Amino acid sequence: MKGLIINKMHSDYFTNMLEVFNLLPEEELNCMWLVSSYECNIYPSEQIPFDKDYVWMKGTKLKEILNQKEIMFIWGNFTSYSSDTELNDVLKYPIPFADGNKNLWGKDVQLSNPLSNTELIS
Repeated sequence: MKGLIINKMHSDYFTNMLEVFNLLPEEELNCMWLVSSYECNIYPSEQIPFDKDYVWMKGTKLKEILNQKEIMFIWGNFTSYSSDTELNDVLKYPIPFADGNKNLWGKDVQLSNPLSNTELIS
């Protein structure tokens, strides 16, 4: 497993996930994404609401939402799963989180969910 820390973004803030999603390959955008433990400057729609623990959607839809509004994710966990993964299977494990998750911040990075492909932390 490899970890990557991004120290500089093109925008004025580090939590512009649109910049990250614009760099993802097509196969990642076709995955299902669980966005959890998130806090935003704005909550643009029912697809990313204020009062939910997580949202589940296809990466292409998430990228579309990110393109519509300039959302700053003050905090958030973005975890991808293969497109045939069911939410019920994902929820058999704890919902991914970053703040206080020692598995994400050590030398040997571990994904929060064994079914996941990619994990991005904002």
